[in-house]
Amino acid sequence: SYTARPLLRTMVLSFDAPPFNDALKQLVEVASPERCSLALDTSALLLENALTDPGKFGSIKATSKTLRNKVLDVSGGDPFFSALGFIRKDEIYALDTSLDETALRERLAQVKAVSTRVKGVLNAVIAVGDNNPGDNAKSAVSLARTYCANIASHPSDELKRKVSATNKALSGRLLAAKEGDVLLHAVGFAPDADPPTAYINPASILDLHVAVSILEKAEIVWNQLAEARGLTPGRNVSGGEVDMHHVASALENIRIAELPPAASLAGRVGTADMDPVLVKDADGSAVQLHCW
Repeated sequence: SYTARPLLRTMVLSFDAPPFNDALKQLVEVASPERCSLALDTSALLLENALTDPGKFGSIKATSKTLRNKVLDVSGGDPFFSALGFIRKDEIYALDTSLDETALRERLAQVKAVSTRVKGVLNAVIAVGDNNPGDNAKSAVSLARTYCANIASHPSDELKRKVSATNKALSGRLLAAKEGDVLLHAVGFAPDADPPTAYINPASILDLHVAVSILEKAEIVWNQLAEARGLTPGRNVSGGEVDMHHVASALENIRIAELPPAASLAGRVGTADMDPVLVKDADGSAVQLHCW
């Protein structure tokens, strides 16, 4: 009957796609921070475009290189994209028009907020690793993770959200580390006064789960960064200058004169083509990386 069809559709969706919050948490937990951020930003852009102009951007080919590389091939990306509101029909992902636009815009805002949190914590983790001996960096990150995990495990306990400014572990392990204050802020803590008597974290449980997930990957991030800098994986990536010779050798094969001019990108702005591209600036003296 007509009244039975909406019920059947709801049952199919709940079976095929995990609940949005669960899929979002899974993406953050299983993907690397860099890939997670990429998948979140790309998905947010695709959803925003689809909501702005459904006729033009309401569907995207499943074989799209951008969609596959930046979302579907990311660990947890495929179920997340479906839970976000895109249904796969044969070789097309189409925005589910039965979903309420207000709800979709709320999801969009949440994805953007989580992406901001991922980037903030990741940048703080890198900063702590870059500016401290290995053991000090690990100790600072471990304490920040403990604080966040304790709040997430006891969401109704307001005392868990507050850490005294005179706490020895806080002052000796986290704030004593260079960029430790940046990490404390990135995971959600803020001073209650100036000067502070305590640091309070009002972050949502989802934001705290995000912070914990990124903090747990800190050593992986540092090791990958060490490899990219030509250092030995596992060695402290902090306390020294970046090897600029290594950086230069990685860039030496770029021939500026052979790159297209930046002006040639004017027609790509506002399109669904989001592949990054290198171009030369107006006077041909520098390389620019443009991303969508």
